[in-house]
Amino acid sequence: MEKEKFFTGKIFLFVLVIFVFSAFYGYLNGEKFYFLLKTLKEIFGEEVLKLNPFLLFALIFSNNAFKSFIIIPLGVVLAIPPLLFILFNGFLVGLVAYDAVARMGLNGVLYFFAAILPHGVFELPAVFLSASLGVRVGLAVIRRLKGMDSVSLEIKNCFKIYLFKVLPLLLIGAIVEAYITPIIVNHIFKV
Repeated sequence: MEKEKFFTGKIFLFVLVIFVFSAFYGYLNGEKFYFLLKTLKEIFGEEVLKLNPFLLFALIFSNNAFKSFIIIPLGVVLAIPPLLFILFNGFLVGLVAYDAVARMGLNGVLYFFAAILPHGVFELPAVFLSASLGVRVGLAVIRRLKGMDSVSLEIKNCFKIYLFKVLPLLLIGAIVEAYITPIIVNHIFKV
């Protein structure tokens, strides 16, 4: 059990490093890739933020729970989908940070952290853990190809962690994002 926690912890750290580097890449190349953020804003629109808090909570929770769930079994493709998921999400966070700073200057830094940190302290570790579980599944597939380990047992163990650790964090994060983060942002910026 301790060995498994250590192993998952090392993968978690690896996933975190990928996220941070891709976020920096997104921020530093924000001007070049701004079209992507603009396109996403057009697709999803600002109307999502105007939903009543319960609908916003339900949308956020179901979206994050589904993506965090599906990334685990997709790890069977040699851990590539979970790593791409983290790479892309980190990149998007960097683009959002770039956009906030480009529009608001130094206030954009405060705005970015006020809009991300309250729920991000729950949501981001949950997403990193879920991606780590997907990588674990991918590594189990590689070990299975070498004649070791059981992939189905690894998936079962990962889904237990998802159920008892990832989902509760996503639930708390969605509540905070829908009900508390807007209050904090509105209070600081009088939006």
